[in-house]
Amino acid sequence: MSMKPLLVAALTLAAPLAIAQDTPFPRNPNIDVAYVRPADSRFALTYDRMRQLEVLETLREFLSPLKLPSKITVKMDQCGGALTVPYRQGVVTICYEHLNAIRDTAPQDGFVSFGQGRELTADQAVAGGIARLIIYETSFAVFDVLKIPVWGRIEEAADNVTALIMLDFGEELAWTTILGSAWYLAQRGMLGTGFFSDAARPLEAQRFYNYLCFAYGARPSAYGFLVNGFNLPPDRARLCREETFKLRRAFRGTFMQHVDLALLERVKKRRNWLPL
Repeated sequence: MSMKPLLVAALTLAAPLAIAQDTPFPRNPNIDVAYVRPADSRFALTYDRMRQLEVLETLREFLSPLKLPSKITVKMDQCGGALTVPYRQGVVTICYEHLNAIRDTAPQDGFVSFGQGRELTADQAVAGGIARLIIYETSFAVFDVLKIPVWGRIEEAADNVTALIMLDFGEELAWTTILGSAWYLAQRGMLGTGFFSDAARPLEAQRFYNYLCFAYGARPSAYGFLVNGFNLPPDRARLCREETFKLRRAFRGTFMQHVDLALLERVKKRRNWLPL
């Protein structure tokens, strides 16, 4: 399989959080969305597909249980070559550069094998990586408007909340988003030798291990295969259950008071957020 058709297919088929529009579903009234037309033709396909699949509109549906006291805007835009731009004053920016970077790291063989029949397809890798990016970037605005206290780095808090959300909405969504995110972060964090190094991107390496740790901590029977010398080191794995428990407790004490529980159950019952 050639690389270019694979990447086009991955972006076409693996749009994050896109759902079939066959039944009405509420959208969060305090989340506005926008797709800014890119000046660079390299991002034209990404712009067209994200609009056609109504990715950000579906984000509004996915976050419909969240009771926000004021408006936030989530937009896709060209970012002058940067992968990210900081959150500012209620505006979240998803960079076309970052979406393309995730697409370009899709497994060249069409899938990644974890052994024992466990595979992550290229479509899943792209979908999971993009879904994580959108939820992660949006979480900065949520922390801001809800006045959620954060101890330590807010980027780490955003990762923690993103991981918990991805794990709590069904097995298919968890598998695709957690492993798709880990795959992308691994490609960003590795040297050409295929191993993490302090000389590469240590933050991406740390985030790679964190996502796998939360997956194993939440569902050890389902993700026990990740505990090995190459993915999640056994010494780290022994701490994952406690770390995940602390994260869930903190989430309940801060976010859940801002959630419509009845609507949350509707969101959790929906299984086609990622149409693969």
